[in-house]
Amino acid sequence: MSALDTGETPSASGRQYRAPALEKGLDILEVMASADGPLTLSAVSARLSRSVNEVFRMFQVLVDRGYLTMAPEGNGFELSTKMLTLARNAHGFQEVVRRALPHMTDLSQRSGHACYLSVLAGHDLVVIASADAPGDFNLGARPGFRSHIASSGAGALFFGLAPVDVRERLSPMLREFGRASAWTDFCQTAENARIDGHSVSPSDVVPGVTDLSGPVFDRNGLKGILTMPVLQSRAGPPARDALDLLVAACRTISGALGGSFASAAERSRSAQRPRLTIVNSAATGDRRLRL
Repeated sequence: MSALDTGETPSASGRQYRAPALEKGLDILEVMASADGPLTLSAVSARLSRSVNEVFRMFQVLVDRGYLTMAPEGNGFELSTKMLTLARNAHGFQEVVRRALPHMTDLSQRSGHACYLSVLAGHDLVVIASADAPGDFNLGARPGFRSHIASSGAGALFFGLAPVDVRERLSPMLREFGRASAWTDFCQTAENARIDGHSVSPSDVVPGVTDLSGPVFDRNGLKGILTMPVLQSRAGPPARDALDLLVAACRTISGALGGSFASAAERSRSAQRPRLTIVNSAATGDRRLRL
């Protein structure tokens, strides 16, 4: 009886079967997913230590099937949102989107601003749903957009409200993002966001825009972050009113997902929850997160 029959996952060294073509395709996808920006065919070949001829046909198939797409700047290829769509359907995000989107649309209509819902994927926040603002002018993010969790107020809010085990898993990766002082600042921002229960921060993408972010909970706890980019204008409500509308939408969406926004947020901000602090190791000079 094979591992497929028993439902067990064989180890890499004890695999019963090999599929070289499939493995080559998966290697390409993994390289593209780990890249900081678009990659050319030559760059992918070099990272895989394979010749261009070995990679070309599989690379072209992935382009033809919609898994890879040309970057807007034309300087290489990047992963399309097709992988996100498959993952979203497989991991129950489709139901999250179905329940959240009507309330997100209502929020955009009432506030005059676009909004989007992001969930954790590795050390990134990935947009899984978005609602456009009424009218022709929009500031938002489309499904599939990724941002490093340490690069935005939304990421700091997620990190601050995340369970301790999630923060411990993310910390080693986040410490490598930027300078030591940036890590210290991020932890302080996360702590402030945890206490406030929301985030108000300058956009890391568009200068002059303020990102308002609030948490969304399901029955298991923190699910994602709802963000509304705001460029103050005469047509829209003041930022304080927009934040109130956002928080109300987070509460409504959490209820639709079977979570309790008030109790979950209060539990995350309670005095019993450990604070985020940075400690220095006298022996190594290393800076560690203390939870």
